[in-house]
Amino acid sequence: MKIESIELAYVKILDVFKDKTINYLKTLDAAQIDEVLSNRDCEAFSTQWTRAYSEVDKVKQKENLTEIYRKQGAKLRRAIFLEVYNITLSGIMASYISDDFGLILDSLVFDYKDGWINSLWSQYIRRKIPQGKLMPTDITIEL
Repeated sequence: MKIESIELAYVKILDVFKDKTINYLKTLDAAQIDEVLSNRDCEAFSTQWTRAYSEVDKVKQKENLTEIYRKQGAKLRRAIFLEVYNITLSGIMASYISDDFGLILDSLVFDYKDGWINSLWSQYIRRKIPQGKLMPTDITIEL
């Protein structure tokens, strides 16, 4: 992905987070946050998340990462983490969601195609927090 595209991906992903996720997070109470966290810790979700992260990380290791990519990736994760934490007061929820959006950015930047990551993205597009068993989808991530 070109540098201009990395910056554009950052902006568009952050826009989706602000438009689709923030208002949903504001509706959750402590019990609902705990339920989401439990559903994300279940084997069906965590196994797939770890698999997708590991596969994208292998692709990243082969690439010569540009400074602009490093800055944009860190900036995206930080912005999302802080916003989620300020709304939910849950560091775990903030970590999970910021890591999700970081994984989505990485998959776009490194042109890694994965049906499960597509499903992760589609949950956010539908104003949901991904959790439990996600079914892989061929619907690709479009920004």
